[in-house]
Amino acid sequence: ARFSDRVKMIDNWHSDPEIQESPLSNASLVHKIEQSLLSLCRREILPSSAASSFLLNGRALEALPYHLVKEMEDIGMDLEIAAWHDKEEFSPNIGPVISRAEEWLAKVPR
Repeated sequence: ARFSDRVKMIDNWHSDPEIQESPLSNASLVHKIEQSLLSLCRREILPSSAASSFLLNGRALEALPYHLVKEMEDIGMDLEIAAWHDKEEFSPNIGPVISRAEEWLAKVPR
């Protein structure tokens, strides 16, 4: 694809009218994390996918205080552990991890 086509794709990255920021703004990254957690709650994605999204988008956040970085890594690890349980055909209790992730998101600078 040509560079101008890629720029258009970036400009039109999301159809949600609530998200008007750039694709890498904290608000859009938080939105991506929220969507992956919602998909996990609905069992549309596996815990491993939610962990990847949580950590990838979380690490891209700007101006994140160190204590929130550490908390993010702990939550991401707990999501990955839930994925291990899922692979062994146990149904992991992800509710408390999702609650911690939601509390963490409330502290993230937008």
